[in-house]
Amino acid sequence: MNSLVKKISFLVVLLGILFTMNYILFMEHWKDSAPTPVPKSYIPVAIGSQIDIGDEFQATPVFFHFTSPYCKCSSTVKMKAINLIKNHIDRIQFVIVLETEKEEDFQKEKKEWQNLLGNLKDLIPIRDDREGELAKKLGIFSTPQVAILDPNHKLFYKGNYFNARYDIKNKKNMAEEALIGFFSNKDYTEFAKNRKAIGCVLPSLEKEGKK
Repeated sequence: MNSLVKKISFLVVLLGILFTMNYILFMEHWKDSAPTPVPKSYIPVAIGSQIDIGDEFQATPVFFHFTSPYCKCSSTVKMKAINLIKNHIDRIQFVIVLETEKEEDFQKEKKEWQNLLGNLKDLIPIRDDREGELAKKLGIFSTPQVAILDPNHKLFYKGNYFNARYDIKNKKNMAEEALIGFFSNKDYTEFAKNRKAIGCVLPSLEKEGKK
C-alpha cells in the first residue's frame, strides 16, 4: 500500500513539474509574440497613403528603419537591417531613425550604427526623431519597425521584421519580403494586411498610456 501511495505521489509531482514547465514555455512564447500596446494618441496611417517627408528624397524610394537603444527587440534585428542595407543599397534609400530621450544616447547609438555600416555610413542618413514627428507621419508607434515609401512617397509597407521579439530563428522576414515585393513591382495591397506591431512602444509615446 505504501508503495502505491509513493508511486501516486511521484506521478502527481511529475505531472505538476511538467505542467509548470509547459506553462512557463507558453508564457514565454506569448510574451515574445504579444502585440505592442497601442498609445492613446496613435493615429493610423493606411497603406497607400501619400506621406509628406519634405524635399530631401524627391522621386526616390525610401526604406525607414525605426529603432531605439532602450528596446532589446531592436537589438535583435540590428544585423538583419545591416544585411538588408548592404544587399539593396543600390536600389533604395535607407534611413535609420533613432528615438532616444537624451542627446548623448542618440550620439552613442548613432556611432554604433556608423561602425556597423562601415564604408556605407556616409550613404545612410541617421535621423534623430526624439519628438516622434516622422513616426507619426508614417503611423509608427513601436520599434523595431519598417516603413517603405515608393518614389512618389506613397506608403508601400509598414510593419515588423518578424512576428516575434527575440525568437526570430527560422521566422519569415516580413520586411525583406516586402522589399523584394516592392522591387518586383507588386501592388501595395498585397502588404496591406493588418499586421500587429510587436516590440517596444516608442520613447516619445511611452508615457501616454494605452488605449
